[in-house]
Amino acid sequence: MKVFVAIISFVVVIGVGEEAGPVAGFSAFLAYCFVCQFLLSRGNVDAHRHWPIMLTLPVAIVALMILGERREVILFQGLGILTSGSGGAYAGAVAAAIHARRAPAQASRPPRLFS
Repeated sequence: MKVFVAIISFVVVIGVGEEAGPVAGFSAFLAYCFVCQFLLSRGNVDAHRHWPIMLTLPVAIVALMILGERREVILFQGLGILTSGSGGAYAGAVAAAIHARRAPAQASRPPRLFS
């Protein structure tokens, strides 16, 4: 499953990055990793503590790049993919953990009649 997600994210980075530039591609990849990790980590209070698992997606993409790209491309894009991928995944896990911590407190609060 992780290889399938890595291939889809690789297509996202290439599709956005080729049209709008590398910064937009890395930003799209960051957002993609954030959303994926947030959806995977919903309800887990300790989601941000599993950061080695979060590194598998960007590392898998860079490993695929090493097999077929030139050295200059790997040095430029590989660092951006590692940074944006791991940063987006960790931020998504932190957001999910914060959301999971707040959910019981919000559930125990009495409902308001008027917002």
